[in-house]
Amino acid sequence: MAVRSNLFDVDAPALDRLLREANERLIARRDALVAAMARVPEVFESRDEVERARVYAAQIGKLLRECDRQRKADKATFIKAGKSADGFFATISQPAVEALRELESRMNHAVQSERQAVPDPSSIPIIQAADQSVIHSEGEAPTTAHVPEDVLVWEVEGFDRARLDMEVLRGLFTDRELGIVIQRHLNKIGPNALRGVTYRKKVRLH
Repeated sequence: MAVRSNLFDVDAPALDRLLREANERLIARRDALVAAMARVPEVFESRDEVERARVYAAQIGKLLRECDRQRKADKATFIKAGKSADGFFATISQPAVEALRELESRMNHAVQSERQAVPDPSSIPIIQAADQSVIHSEGEAPTTAHVPEDVLVWEVEGFDRARLDMEVLRGLFTDRELGIVIQRHLNKIGPNALRGVTYRKKVRLH
C-alpha cells in the first residue's frame, strides 16, 4: 500500500511570516544586541570594561529567556494539536500493544514452565532416538510446549552496584556518557580530584 501524504501539511513560509510579524519587537532587540558586539573590546583592559561586558551579557540573557517563553507560548497550539494526534493514534495502537505484551507474557510463562519441567539428566535415564530427539524412559512426552531459541533474547534483570566489574565495562562507555559521569563527579567532589581528567576555569555569563 502506498504511503499517503500528510493530511495536515503546514505552509511553512506563511507560518514564518506570521511568527515574524508577531515577534517584531524581539527581532529588533536581537538585532540591536548583536550589533553591539562590534563595540565590545577584543581584550579587556580594565575592571570597568569587564563589568560593562557583564551587563551586556545579562541583556542578552534576558532576551534569550524572553525568546524561550514566547517560543513556548507560540508553540502551545501546535503541541495541543500534536497531543490530540497522539491520543487518536494511541486508541489504534494501544490495544495491539497490549495484545503483544500479553502474548509475550504467555510465551515467557511457557519458557519458565519449560525450564522447571526439564528433568535432571543424572537422575532420569534417557535414550537418544535416531532423529536426535530426547525420549523419556517412561515413554512420556514433556507436558510443556517448546519455545524455539530464535525467539528468545537475553535481557538484564538487575545488577549489584557493589559487585559490578566496572573495568570490564570501561571500553563500552561513549565519550558522552563518560562526560556526564565526570561532570557529576566535578559537581560533587570538585576539580583536580579525578585522575585522567583535565580541568579549567571559564567564564559563564548565564
